[in-house]
Amino acid sequence: MKRKIVIRGRRVHGVGYRVSLINAAVNLGFDNFTAFNLTINGDQAVICLLEGNEDQINNFIEWVRGNIPERAGVTSIEAEEYEGKVPSLERTMAAFQMEHWGKAIPILLDVRDEIRQVREAVHEEGKLTREELGRKIDSVREELGKKIDSVREAVHEEGKLTREALQDIILREIEDIKSRISHLEARVKDLA
Repeated sequence: MKRKIVIRGRRVHGVGYRVSLINAAVNLGFDNFTAFNLTINGDQAVICLLEGNEDQINNFIEWVRGNIPERAGVTSIEAEEYEGKVPSLERTMAAFQMEHWGKAIPILLDVRDEIRQVREAVHEEGKLTREELGRKIDSVREELGKKIDSVREAVHEEGKLTREALQDIILREIEDIKSRISHLEARVKDLA
């Protein structure tokens, strides 16, 4: 027994209809089944051709009427006799897979190219960031070097002034000690 099912509506393409139909055909044990998209008088349509026993076909038609994809906009589901050849389910699945690979490959290539562009942009931005950080580090290093030199000079000058002040104090103290010793020597002579 063969049937043709025509699902029509404002939106039946690109909503996962054929995937769900193929899965239903697999679950119901069909060996010969196909589903494809068409446009009929400006309406989108999904056409199913199936071959199986009467129970399989009736169960499939019942499943189709009760399982409309969430994003689909269906206006009619019609079943009619079909006399032509119905391809094998495996061939339908292979053709469906190839169709989707055909859609996916350009998208994947675009993604690959965008990833390359992002990688190049990140690399360039990293290079610019490293260069800018290098300049800033060099600038900070130079500024710190100047400050360290300034501090070193200030410490050196302060050390020099401290040594000079200590030297003056020590020399005055030595002179004071010498004066006291001389005074003591003079007293010792007077006492002797």
